Amino acid sequence: MIQRRISKAIANYSCALMNNTKWREVLDVVGKLHMPVQFAFVGEEKFMNTCFFPEDGCTKVATKDCCLHGPFYLREIYAIRCPINEIKQDSETGSKYKGQRRSQCFLSELKKIGQLPLEKNDEYIIIRGYQK
Repeated sequence: MIQRRISKAIANYSCALMNNTKWREVLDVVGKLHMPVQFAFVGEEKFMNTCFFPEDGCTKVATKDCCLHGPFYLREIYAIRCPINEIKQDSETGSKYKGQRRSQCFLSELKKIGQLPLEKNDEYIIIRGYQK
């Protein structure tokens, strides 16, 4: 039943941009760097609440029950997005500032995976799983 619902939603896209292997590699980087991430799923295409996905949180074709969205199939991912900026605090002065070190590390690690359907704007790094 769930597989049928997913397949029906996927049929509305012109092509898949990611496969299970690429999603596993990307999500392992997300977990390794402790990147905040938002998931959007096929059919809804709306980004959900921010969560932290653990390294090794995937099985061969799905995720483990390791984040607030519960287990889901990797092919259900329409897109993910991670913030470019993170709020940091100076340990000496206590003043807050925007930092991009983690997102720069994230982009560097993603380059090692190879070519990805990656978009970057002022706020987010977005990886899409499907094209309309």
